[in-house]
Parts: sequence; structure tokens; C-alpha cells
Amino acid sequence: MSATRIADYGLRALRRLIEQFKNKRTIGPVLLGIGEQVQAIEDALWQLLTERDIDTAIGAQLDVLGKIVGEARGGTSDTDYRLRVRARILANRSTGTHEDIYRVFRALLAGPVGYTLQCTPAYPAGFVLRVNGIAIAPALLYIFVRFLGDSKGAGIAAWLGWQEVPDADA
Repeated sequence: MSATRIADYGLRALRRLIEQFKNKRTIGPVLLGIGEQVQAIEDALWQLLTERDIDTAIGAQLDVLGKIVGEARGGTSDTDYRLRVRARILANRSTGTHEDIYRVFRALLAGPVGYTLQCTPAYPAGFVLRVNGIAIAPALLYIFVRFLGDSKGAGIAAWLGWQEVPDADA
């Protein structure tokens, strides 16, 4: 269910009056006055809802969302930071399954296409996450390793591997 903004509380109140009060001269202005006050509260709440949404938040509002989920900005742009905040939310909710880890990395790699993710077991208690078909910049490597560590289960070893060109048989 999505929220719907209401912009005419006073008029709605007038339309809901029972017949006995519709022709009274004093009730209309009172209802319109109350409607204006309710409308001001609605507008303030709507502003909070829209400015604090991860898709529409910018600048300081996005910083607050990042602080709530535990992801520091580190001087990145709003677009890159939004990706990391989304990925942090998924990492915080991760139970360590491969699907959860794939979800986190798909959120981090939202821009590029044509890559594959593959988890390979590394016994006795670990795995290697391979990102194939994409170059990972050295600045992003630290971020990817940190997210991998935060997404895996406790006591499980995890390594990150990548190659820029996908395998010929893949």
C-alpha cells in the first residue's frame, strides 16, 4: 500500500456535513479553519516522508539515512552513496546465505551490466565470491571486501575474487 497525499481537508469536511448543518453560516468557516490546520500537518508529514525516502533523499537527508544504517559517506557523491546505503541495508539484514550476498553485491553493482556472481565453497568453512566480467577499481575493492565481510555468517571465511573478462565457457 502506498501513501496518498490529501490536499483538501477543509472541503472534504464540508462535503461530509449532514443535511441539518449544511445551510448554517458559522459551521463552514470553522470546518475550513480546522481543515487548514490539518492540511499544514499533512504537508509537513508528507515532506518528511518524501525527503527521507532513500530514492529522493539528497545531501544531509541521505547522510542521516546512512548514519541510521551504519554507512559512512566518505566523500562520495549522492548517487554512489545511495547505492552503498541500499547495500548496507541489505548487508545488515543478511543471514549469510549466498542469495543474501548476491543481493548485496547486485545493489553495489547497480550500474554495470554483463557481470556474473558466483560463490564457490572453500573448505572447511568458507567460500570465494567471484565477480566475473567487471573491473573493480582499487578504491572500490576495500568497500566490496567490507560488505562481503559484513554479509557473511559469523565464523565463515570469505574471499573476494574478480576477473575483468568473463570465462569463454560461461
